[in-house]
Amino acid sequence: MIHISKDLFTKDGASSKFLLRRILRIVPLYWIATFIYTAKLTVEGDFPGGQDLLLSLLFIPFFDDTGLIRPVYGLGWTLNYEMYFYLIISFSLIFTRNFALVFVFLLIGAPVLLFPILGLQNAGPFAYFVSRPIILMFLLGIAARVLVFDLLSSWRIRRYSGSESYSRIAIALGDASYSIYLTHSFVLGPLARVWDLILPGAPWVYFVGVAILICIAVGYLVHRCVEAPLLNWLGGKLPGRRAFA
Repeated sequence: MIHISKDLFTKDGASSKFLLRRILRIVPLYWIATFIYTAKLTVEGDFPGGQDLLLSLLFIPFFDDTGLIRPVYGLGWTLNYEMYFYLIISFSLIFTRNFALVFVFLLIGAPVLLFPILGLQNAGPFAYFVSRPIILMFLLGIAARVLVFDLLSSWRIRRYSGSESYSRIAIALGDASYSIYLTHSFVLGPLARVWDLILPGAPWVYFVGVAILICIAVGYLVHRCVEAPLLNWLGGKLPGRRAFA
């Protein structure tokens, strides 16, 4: 996010444009996955409840029945953090780049450092959410981009790009990575049951290899057939937006 925003700092309308692009990228497929999973739970007689569903769709953290910060579709816990991070980044774009980086570090790091000292980390789901140490991984990513990328650029190190075919595959998998992430949990359960019927007792490493390939294949198909057309339709009027193949 820091890399793709490098030319947006202090630009008029940058905050709203950045946030809109991230919402269009994250929300549609996540909502589809959440509704599908909710339908599955409902068929099984375990409807999560309207409030939990609404909070999940809005990326608002809440404690589930087990005491964890987890939305209806469990994978969404990472997306709650992503949306929180995107909100902070979008607001930081009103500043110059260097000041924005300081702002982001303070806003993300302060709750993690101060809430435990002040006894606020258990004051509610949001306080717990923003004070978990795992959120510092965002800051580690920013530091890696600023220090490593800028350092390599200053040394003028030539980056290896690989063959054209390899680059196309890497770009295609990168575009499909979000679909792969959101769909892999739908694949693993049924695949494991089929595997136990067909190859009971087979070494687990074989299952892992096959599961990785199938999850990638299913996710890529979902990207090409669902996500990419949906994103291209929703984002067709956004200037400068790269279309997905």
